[in-house]
Amino acid sequence: MAERLAPEQAPVLVESSPERARRARRWPRRVLGAVATVTVFVVTTGLVGHVLAGQDAAPEIRASALIPDGEPARVLVVLARPGQEVAMAGTLAALDEAGAQVDMLSLTDGEETTPDPAVPEGGLGELRMQELDRAAEKLGVDQVAGAGFPEGQVLAMEPGVVVDGIAKKITADRPSVIITVDDPTGEDADSRAAAAYAEQAAIADGSGVSRVWVATRSEREAAWLSHLGPVPPVTGEQADVSVDIGEHADAKRAALAEHATLSPNLVGATYPMADRIPARAYFWFWGRESFRLAAGPPQE
Repeated sequence: MAERLAPEQAPVLVESSPERARRARRWPRRVLGAVATVTVFVVTTGLVGHVLAGQDAAPEIRASALIPDGEPARVLVVLARPGQEVAMAGTLAALDEAGAQVDMLSLTDGEETTPDPAVPEGGLGELRMQELDRAAEKLGVDQVAGAGFPEGQVLAMEPGVVVDGIAKKITADRPSVIITVDDPTGEDADSRAAAAYAEQAAIADGSGVSRVWVATRSEREAAWLSHLGPVPPVTGEQADVSVDIGEHADAKRAALAEHATLSPNLVGATYPMADRIPARAYFWFWGRESFRLAAGPPQE
């Protein structure tokens, strides 16, 4: 009876020597598999980067070389709207590090740009300019100003009005170099206006501006983005020079992160997967910013 009433005991599991041996042999295989996976990823990424880098024919220069020798290290950045500074963010951070004074003028406040659905309607322009201020601070920009022109209407405005607005900023800041934007899709009228009117203001007698650079897509970026959808087709005008921004990848990522009101689709169309990959790794792949010379003496 005592034997029948005794509580049942769980059977003692005895692990065989062969099973322990099999487990001991598994972990080296797992480690080797992980190493092999990482190696394949790195090699594949390197090969893709090497192939795509071959499409970048523009010579690489230091950011400070955008300023002609002997000229004051003062730069004015002319944007169509907040957010466009990201296309040249690494270069602006490098210019700041080199001791240049960098000021920024946004022709519009971006009020009409399609916002993230989570952003409440009304007052979007003010939010966008605040984002531009914070992004500029991350890049070491000294001063940010807005021209107050209506978004989407800059190209349709009287050209003299816009040119005069840019010229007043040139008179106040006395830059030797202007950096402006490009339209990689052919659909952005404000970007075309910003580039054209900034050049007109710069080449006017007495402006003091020696060069006008336009940030553009390299052939490599255009080729890559043209295969991503759904985004507008991307084309890139031939760049004259490029700037390696590897040391300023964190600053560029920080500036991009400040533009929370932009639609995720708009950000993703410009920098796909930028929020998922560490900045230094991501901008190793997108590690050069390209510029074409719109006015002034060629780069030596």
